[in-house]
Amino acid sequence: MSVTFVLFSILLLKLAYSFKNKKYLYLSLLSLFGAVFSKETAGYLFLLLPILVFIEERVRRNRTFSLRFLSKLFVFCLILYVVIRFVIPGIGNLLSGANKIRAKAVDTGTIVSRDLSIHKNLPLEIVFRTITYPIRMTGTVFVPRDTVVFMVEALAPIVRPTPSGGDRTGQVEFILGSGPYTVIYLFSIGMLIYIFLKIKDSLLSKKYQESAALVFGIGTIFLASLPLVVIIFAFPRWGYDSYFDGRHYYHPTIGAAIIFPFLLEDTSRFISKIFKSRVKASATFVGLFLLWLINNMFIFNYNFGQIVNKYNGDRREVLVQLKKHLPVLPKKVAFYFETDGNSIYGPILPFQTSVPQAISVYYYKTSPLPNSFFENTILNGKAEGYQVAQGQGFGYYMNKDKLAEDLSRGEFQVSNIYAYHYKAGEVRLLDISQKIRSEMADYLVEAEKTKDWKLFKDKIQVFSFLYPPEAIINQEDNTMTINITHPSFSLNLFVTIVSPGFNANEYLQITSKGNLGIVNSKKVSYDKFHSKDAVAISENGQIEYLIQLTDKLIVGETDQKDNTFVEKILGSIVILTK
Repeated sequence: MSVTFVLFSILLLKLAYSFKNKKYLYLSLLSLFGAVFSKETAGYLFLLLPILVFIEERVRRNRTFSLRFLSKLFVFCLILYVVIRFVIPGIGNLLSGANKIRAKAVDTGTIVSRDLSIHKNLPLEIVFRTITYPIRMTGTVFVPRDTVVFMVEALAPIVRPTPSGGDRTGQVEFILGSGPYTVIYLFSIGMLIYIFLKIKDSLLSKKYQESAALVFGIGTIFLASLPLVVIIFAFPRWGYDSYFDGRHYYHPTIGAAIIFPFLLEDTSRFISKIFKSRVKASATFVGLFLLWLINNMFIFNYNFGQIVNKYNGDRREVLVQLKKHLPVLPKKVAFYFETDGNSIYGPILPFQTSVPQAISVYYYKTSPLPNSFFENTILNGKAEGYQVAQGQGFGYYMNKDKLAEDLSRGEFQVSNIYAYHYKAGEVRLLDISQKIRSEMADYLVEAEKTKDWKLFKDKIQVFSFLYPPEAIINQEDNTMTINITHPSFSLNLFVTIVSPGFNANEYLQITSKGNLGIVNSKKVSYDKFHSKDAVAISENGQIEYLIQLTDKLIVGETDQKDNTFVEKILGSIVILTK
């Protein structure tokens, strides 16, 4: 609807100039308000319409409407919008929340976090986004996401050749990291150079209508991307993906549609010129258009089939079956879901949005959660967790370790757990509540043995672990080196940063100069649900444990024969997210 109003506003303004009739001018401004109140990102029209007025005046070379009249009309509309959109709601919020004290935003580490302090230099970040968003939009609005993925995958073996050992880590990093950005920015810069040269050529050739169309096209793409910069104030973490959300391409597509025929025509002529007119430009034009159309329709149908037709019904069926198993939400409920891994989203349920949010909305008619649950994103935007308000609790878990942690803290009881297994191939939800409750009850018995263990966080806030109360801990200042002494054992820990492609075997060969002791791969466990994969090296009565967690390598050294306590500590290590 917003795009429809934008098009009406643009076309009515052009009609106003074509017929020299103010009636169309007023209708254009009415459509402007229809656009901005349909979707706020249409606010770029307040910048685009003055540019269109300037273009019309320059192309027609005579003043259709007085500049004073247009300025008054524009300022009136802008003030009216500001009053309706900001002043009136601001006064209403001030009156309704006069006695409320707003809590300081806390960084939840999720996409819905509102803590702006994560940006150490906010003005510089805004300037950076103001420059890069329009450039990135220029490329992404023309090339579908899946086409970019195909190009990046094709380039990966060339950019990051596979070494003799067959390790593809570098290629994976390129495909998931810098590759898409590289392709998108190269295409964007190429497009901008083409548009600039085309505008210059049109002006020199006195093709003013052509140059006006190109200026308007690229202006629409650039200006339509600028409202996305403002999102930083609502969701500071948003905007780091190589692509924007699909809905943010609606408006820039107007500009792309204007530029696309010029690009297609000039590419056709260029190809025809290379082949010295043996291939007609008109035939090349049709051929290129068909290739573009087939590529886009294939990608559209693929995504529509995979995401909408195939899995949209699956998520509805999951909710229907869930409600058959549990018709009404209990006062306290902690959902646990596991899958067979065959869903389009792998180990998680086939939902594109937050699963706990979808479940809470689906149950709202029969057993609504308190309104306070919906004042912010449920579970604070985290993938899993537990939330309580007004005596009612709601939780969602995908990992048994997180479920066990919250259970042991007394957030809920074993009887509050409702667990299900999703078989993707059959689109069937199986009730496994009794099995998981039994596992969690056993876990609580085991956890009772270490209930008095304390939590330690290093001074640099990099990692944490649990330790027996009798242990004494010393940490060297400004380092990640920890010494733990206990009547039954001693343990030296240190943490170092490693690359994602870190290879433990190579590390062992280097540090030992090729003279390794006995090396074993093993699990070090704090309890049933908290364990780590480790490499243990035994040499001269000393044992060294190597544990890699993301980009951190944890090294633990001990000389004890009975390492029960040592391995419990190592199994409890958690890398902290700042």
